[in-house]
Amino acid sequence: MIVYIVATLLSLLFAYISVHIDDSCEIASVKDLMIKKIFAFLSFMPLTFVMAIRRGIGRDYFAYWRWFRGTRESLEPAFKLLNTVLCRIFWDPQSLFIVCAVIICGIYYMIIYRESVSPIYSILLFVITRDFFFSMNGMRQYVANAILLLSIPFFKKKKWTAVAFLFVIAFLFHKSSIWFAGIYFFCLVEISPLIGGTIIAGMFVFSNLILNFIFPLLSHFELYTNYFSSSLYGNKTGDMNFSYILIFLSFYLLLAYIYPKVKSNVNLKLMYAAVFSSLLLLSMGAVLPNNVHRLVWYSNSFLVLYIPEAVKSVNDKYIKFLLNAAIIIFFSAITINYILDITLCYIPYKTMWG
Repeated sequence: MIVYIVATLLSLLFAYISVHIDDSCEIASVKDLMIKKIFAFLSFMPLTFVMAIRRGIGRDYFAYWRWFRGTRESLEPAFKLLNTVLCRIFWDPQSLFIVCAVIICGIYYMIIYRESVSPIYSILLFVITRDFFFSMNGMRQYVANAILLLSIPFFKKKKWTAVAFLFVIAFLFHKSSIWFAGIYFFCLVEISPLIGGTIIAGMFVFSNLILNFIFPLLSHFELYTNYFSSSLYGNKTGDMNFSYILIFLSFYLLLAYIYPKVKSNVNLKLMYAAVFSSLLLLSMGAVLPNNVHRLVWYSNSFLVLYIPEAVKSVNDKYIKFLLNAAIIIFFSAITINYILDITLCYIPYKTMWG
């Protein structure tokens, strides 16, 4: 685990230098701006390098290794094309991991520096909210997610053609990326915390009614029982969905607390929409496919980008301090526990050189 800690600390150090270069003088010179960009680039390198040179790290690593030569016909067209092109140029499957690492981390860092009020905090969140580690297993989904992050500036400027184009490209990498459209929809349609909470609670009750009265009838069909499961059965997916509910509910309450500021801030609106859409999805988790929790990975990006701004919007400095401490301690704890799970294959860390 020391590899991940060192890479994270180096990334934060370079980000700190980059962010604070302008603070050392009243007017930044061209040289200062160049140095700033260099350190911003250096901050992107450590975690990208760790992701790119890994071998056998992440439970799905060897699945991607096998798919490199097109052994799975059901792969999305864009990802299959990427595999084909890299196979003809480099032959070595490791090239796929290098390219995906550069795409995922590169776009994440670029959007973080553009959108976050505190790039240092957001880079830390990128690691401790597990987006960095999720992306090692769900590479197709996270490439799609990275492409969709590029649409955020266009969405803010209402350049719908550019947004639609990026959605098409993302969809060709992973079909689940269509869920991202729901986040934008809820950003455009104002739903107050009270109404939103009522909808979420109602959907939770409704889905469990379906579970208790209709599921027993459907359980006789093999197709349903293979793909649908309930958190009430105590399976690992159910436990994971419950932990996500607690996380997103906490941020929903925070955003409800500062809702007057949310209404006038498009960044906080996006975070609110992401949190609300995830809670809505998770409230139906009892009667949805058992891998539904992966859709909320798209909302993680908005937490990474806008948690710093949400916390900064709290007026009371003591509450602000407690929120930051709680977020960092809580996410760090669950991420460490996540990495230590040997079934996920994140440790011991091994590289392409052995």
